[in-house]
Amino acid sequence: MDDDGVFKLAAHFEVLLEAAPDAMVIADARGRIALVNAQAERMFGYTRDELLGRLIEALIPSRFRAAHRGHRAGWLDPRARPMGAGGLELFGLRKDGTEFPVDIPLRRAPVFLRDIVEEAVEEERSQAEVKGLGLRVSAPEGLPPVLTDPRFVRVVVSNLVGNAVKFTEAGGVEVSIGAGEGAQRISVRDSGPGIPEADQARIFEPFEQRDPVHMKHLPGVGLGLALVREICAALGGRVELRSAPGAGSTFTVVLPLAAEERPGLGLGAPSASL
Repeated sequence: MDDDGVFKLAAHFEVLLEAAPDAMVIADARGRIALVNAQAERMFGYTRDELLGRLIEALIPSRFRAAHRGHRAGWLDPRARPMGAGGLELFGLRKDGTEFPVDIPLRRAPVFLRDIVEEAVEEERSQAEVKGLGLRVSAPEGLPPVLTDPRFVRVVVSNLVGNAVKFTEAGGVEVSIGAGEGAQRISVRDSGPGIPEADQARIFEPFEQRDPVHMKHLPGVGLGLALVREICAALGGRVELRSAPGAGSTFTVVLPLAAEERPGLGLGAPSASL
């Protein structure tokens, strides 16, 4: 994919983020703000140009900043983080100096994953047909619903399917749903070029940490996969990757049937920690 395609892909997922009903702030592993949406601009009173590149602690009252740096570092640990662990209080600081409690709950509901997957696949079908790619969904009958937030599951699935179609030039993309061990799995498998092992961690980083020449052909450029990991962690799940050069890639989202409460997509959860 050329640079124009890369930037179009990044723009596509920024549009999805802008459509989210909640304020969202994404920071990188260093704690510097990589992305904010319009809702966050309104909530904090800053323009995004004023926020991008600043430490996330700029949006937290001074009395919490030292402790928050430790909490932020803890997000780099991929283990589950129960809500409220350690007595963490979360307050936001507006540009005008006023404070407010930050409460961004997930809106969980029983969700049949096949419905979400089929919507996302249909959204990409015309692009797949233009490229001559097969695009199919497979799922066993009778899968129970998952207690999760359908808004964010849709963002995740749209991201992965869109990546697979855009970065696959021949063959096809298959999206499958499976179940086991108290979870359901959405796997997006493509026949694309595959991803070298050395790059597999990097594709989950926000776009400003990549080498544009080296990484521009990989599906993580932009903010898409950083956002996927953020959302999966908030939903109590995870995203896995299996890939090798010449063998395509399979991204698998694991969602528990009934997740324990986790922190939502809140302030200071670095996207690289997901």
